Amino acid sequence: MVETTPSRDNLCHLRSASRDERLHPIHGLAAEVVAQILACLDSGSLLSAILAHPLFHATFQVFQQHILKEVLLRLVPLRLLPLSFATYEAESMDYSDWNRIRRLLDRVHVGQVQSSSPPPGLPPLPLTHRMVAAMERVHLMVEYFTADFAQQAIPRFSRIFETTRPATSSPSEELRILRAFYRFQLYCNIFGRKAIKSARQANLTAPVSEDEDWARPTLPRKSLEDMRRELESFFWPWHPWANEQLACVFEYLETVISVFFDDVAAHDVEWGWRKVDWVEPSVAIPHRRFLLFNGLGLPYRLRQSDEFETWKSLLDSADVSRTWSGNERTVTMASSLTESVVRRSATNVEDADDLRGLEGQAAWKGIDDAATLPAQLWRVANVPYASVFDRTNLLLRDAGYVFWDGYVGETAKVMERVEHCSWTFNGRLLPHELPKLLQAMRRSWRERSKIWLEGGWGYWADGRLLS
Repeated sequence: MVETTPSRDNLCHLRSASRDERLHPIHGLAAEVVAQILACLDSGSLLSAILAHPLFHATFQVFQQHILKEVLLRLVPLRLLPLSFATYEAESMDYSDWNRIRRLLDRVHVGQVQSSSPPPGLPPLPLTHRMVAAMERVHLMVEYFTADFAQQAIPRFSRIFETTRPATSSPSEELRILRAFYRFQLYCNIFGRKAIKSARQANLTAPVSEDEDWARPTLPRKSLEDMRRELESFFWPWHPWANEQLACVFEYLETVISVFFDDVAAHDVEWGWRKVDWVEPSVAIPHRRFLLFNGLGLPYRLRQSDEFETWKSLLDSADVSRTWSGNERTVTMASSLTESVVRRSATNVEDADDLRGLEGQAAWKGIDDAATLPAQLWRVANVPYASVFDRTNLLLRDAGYVFWDGYVGETAKVMERVEHCSWTFNGRLLPHELPKLLQAMRRSWRERSKIWLEGGWGYWADGRLLS
């Protein structure tokens, strides 16, 4: 029987033993068992363990690929791995090398349409801790916004279609939302970085005054054609309703940023001197929408703070000088979606009774089928307008109408509810309110400009002008 309390002799024996024998009983475990323990950690805890103990470090060196693969597979759904890897690669890829970008997108698209094929697995390139940690950071943001989006959108969907459904998303619904946020981040890593660089270069040669706007260089015709082809490579392999899902999360993220952007624009002294607009309808404020090119990181970091100065610092660091003037000629996500997707479906939209004609190369079996509710609702809401960004569908996109499964009624009743949304107040800005608010905004600009020119800065608390 094992003694629970060591005798004096045993104590003397322990004192004379080696340091490793006294302090490292984990050495008795098989290396494979230690590797499985490490594989159960997240990337941050894994790094801490490797640095804390030589056994963990040695085990990681031997089983690195197995451990990192297990960490990744436990985190990211297998079907999303191609998008996750593409998002990671695109962040550091030379976006001017379009052949390489196209090959990356092909890896995302190819193989999805084959229902008998298993989802693509891990790529042949070796995994590193840095890679997995970066992919984990993106996935945690994607998961965060997925949960928040579903929490807001599901009650709206139930009200619009007068249906009772679960308060949480099903696995297939969650997969659609996760995919949409990944596609948004991939878009930003490719086209967003390019747009930000183009805006900065344009600002170097920007005219001093608005009267000299004619002097601002415009993109040559060949560059515009190249941009159109690149956007088509990104959007066209997907179903129109899958691209509408991207439109839903884009506008959701704009509302997330608007909370912070509008507060800083309305109250910061320096932004008042710059005359940053926050009143015009969102489509008329390219400055705010342009910030979304920075990807999920900006709205996520804004959400993590309740400090006004932190909000301003984050927005300023992500900003591009002069984008607030509205004169940038860089394509925004809204126009990208509208142009690319409408052109994608233009030849089919009149015959969209058969939605199979709109299926794309990147279709996900069971998720994007023409028989699903997202496809049917997309047809009802968009065929009359041939546009995925028609403003009359704003309430539907707020409700994430192309994400949810189930049954919402006969076609005629559904069309009636969709049409009702097109003239229902969407909770944003009523037309008759605009002149009064614009006048108040201009008065606040004058007040804050005066404070700024006198050496003042910070939060402008006078809210009377906006009452």
